[in-house]
This record gives sequence, structure tokens and C-alpha cells, in this order.
Amino acid sequence: LEENEDKEYYYFDRFKMLLHASYKNLARGVQLTAKNGKTLPAIDVFSHALRFLKQHMMAEIARTSSTSPIPDEDIRWVITVPAIWNDAAKQFMREAAYEANIVSKTSPQQLIIALEPESASLYCREQ
Repeated sequence: LEENEDKEYYYFDRFKMLLHASYKNLARGVQLTAKNGKTLPAIDVFSHALRFLKQHMMAEIARTSSTSPIPDEDIRWVITVPAIWNDAAKQFMREAAYEANIVSKTSPQQLIIALEPESASLYCREQ
């Protein structure tokens, strides 16, 4: 980047925990402040991050798989969240997943919001 070119971009450091810090005032309109002082709605930041992860995962599957693309309805998504998050923060993450087109609101069973320690424990148990 050229000098001062970074002022045009948004960089959110540790934004996941900012959601927890805002839990008392958590609403769809909660704003997050980037390192350069610019703000965006938290729902936009989270949904953009989730959308990128979905696109990246689907591209990797397509690149490494010899089978046809996996239909969206055949995927069950699991998003892990910190154990300290309350129900409002978990619902916020679900709404961000809907906005990112991870799953449809008409198919909520395709999305599981799981606690990070439980997910880590299950992973370790399977190893």
C-alpha cells in the first residue's frame, strides 16, 4: 500500500470480542469502529467475514474434489462462538449468517451455533 492508502480501507481488530463487549446494548444497529476511525454496522462486518469464509471453503472443495459441486441444502454449517456469549450475541451471529447467505431463514436447521470449548472437546475426542 502507498502511504496513507490504508485510510481508505476498514481494518477491524478482534471484532468478534467487540460483539461480546457490546452485549448489553446489542442490537442490529451496533456499530464497530475500524482502526482508521471509520465505522460500519457490526452485522455488515460479521456477514462479510462469514461470506468470505463460505466462498473460500466452497472454492477449496471445488478445487480439490472431483465430484460435482455440493448443493447448499446438503451442507450443515457449524459456526463456533465463545462460551461467554449470551443468547443475544448468538442470535446476532445467526442473523449475520443469514445475511451472508450461509443458510436461508427458511432452513435454520442447516446452521448450528456451537460453543467453542464444546467444539474443541469433540474434535480432540475424535483424534
